[in-house]
Amino acid sequence: MISHNGLKQLNLKALFKADLYPLNDWQQQAFDTEIDIVRIRHYLTKKSPKTSWNTFRTEILTQFENLLDIPLRPLLIRSWSRDQYLQKISLSHTQPKLEAKTCILPLAAHHLHSEHQPKLVMQLSDTETLSLALKITLELNLSHVVLKLRQGQVERVMSGTCQGHVSIRYGETLLANSEITKFRLRERESFL
Repeated sequence: MISHNGLKQLNLKALFKADLYPLNDWQQQAFDTEIDIVRIRHYLTKKSPKTSWNTFRTEILTQFENLLDIPLRPLLIRSWSRDQYLQKISLSHTQPKLEAKTCILPLAAHHLHSEHQPKLVMQLSDTETLSLALKITLELNLSHVVLKLRQGQVERVMSGTCQGHVSIRYGETLLANSEITKFRLRERESFL
């Protein structure tokens, strides 16, 4: 099980088991031939000819890894909030007489698919910037999830388990692929 200090602090970086570097030979070759990477390599090696491209590549991948600070809790809450049943509960709780009502809601086992495209912006010169977008694909299988709702909004995740898979691409290059080991979803405090 993944150890964490609560769902509020948990992010994709903590769930991810693979490193983005070092890349294997075919990944390096694919990464180095992406159009924007070719432009960056040309610019950086021209600007600092004594620094190896491997040093620059490692720094770019390190910055990509920092983009994985995507918090898990808001992602789950957003997904659950789109559920039709939860929307009905939310609407029924907007009536003034039910405002303070609390509801415990167990959810059936379900799957969540989420895609993210965080960007790394690089300033190459005074006039040229490049925006490098990662594509993060997250697949989660959730079971035994119990939510505490107040005023129709998720106040707390009382219990549940989660496991899944995450992949990270830059352009056509698969940078990393990792299984997310099973972990518990539980919050000890409310966040409304």
